[in-house]
Parts: sequence; C-alpha cells; structure tokens
Amino acid sequence: MQTQIGYVHSMADFYVVEVGEKTNARVAITETTIGGFNRYNPDSIPEFDRIRRAVQHFTSINDEGDATSFVSIMRKGESGDYANTWLLADYRDDSIWELEEGLEFYNVTRKALSAARRYRWDGDRCHTR
Repeated sequence: MQTQIGYVHSMADFYVVEVGEKTNARVAITETTIGGFNRYNPDSIPEFDRIRRAVQHFTSINDEGDATSFVSIMRKGESGDYANTWLLADYRDDSIWELEEGLEFYNVTRKALSAARRYRWDGDRCHTR
C-alpha cells in the first residue's frame, strides 16, 4: 500500500478492479476532491474505509436496490470528512460514471460512450476523438 508514515489510507486514489468473470470486466476508478463542504458527522464511516470496502466488494456501479453497488457502499455511513468526485470507467459497457458526494449531497451521472466519441486519459487531461 502506498501511504505516508502513520496513515492508514493509501492516498493513491486510483484503482483498476475486476468485476465478474467475463473478459474485459474491469472498472477503473479515480477521485478528485470537491471544496466548499463543511458539514461533518463524527459518528459515521470515514471515506478511506468506505472506498476500501467499495473497491473490494462492489458488484455493480449504481443498480437500483443493490446494496453492494459502488454508490450504495459509498453512501452508507457518509461522514462528510472528505467530499469527492469519483470517476469510474466501466470497460464492460464503455460508460463513464461520476459520483459527486458530500455529507448530505450526492449526484450520480452516467455517460455512455459511442464508437464516434471515445475518451483518452492522459495525466490530468481528457482528450476526445
């Protein structure tokens, strides 16, 4: 695990996960911080714990009623300790998902990619072709 002395969070904020048994059943996940949130619930689950569980155990990204979806795991016990935008590239259906979350706020957006509009990630830039 990549981290600093005394930290239990990897702080890498980048994951590639196999989801299921099919060929190319991967999901790439990355994160960026959202500023301006100042609400916190100390009795809830910290972000580093929720993302670890989500990456290890999610079976879908946002299926209705699925307690093991990425969104459900990340929302359960939201503490407001670290407001994020999570980007998920789903290789299974060529979609890009965005989960924005703070303590009481969250938004989920899905973009389906077409053959005519592909994205390539290069460092901190997104290129379309």
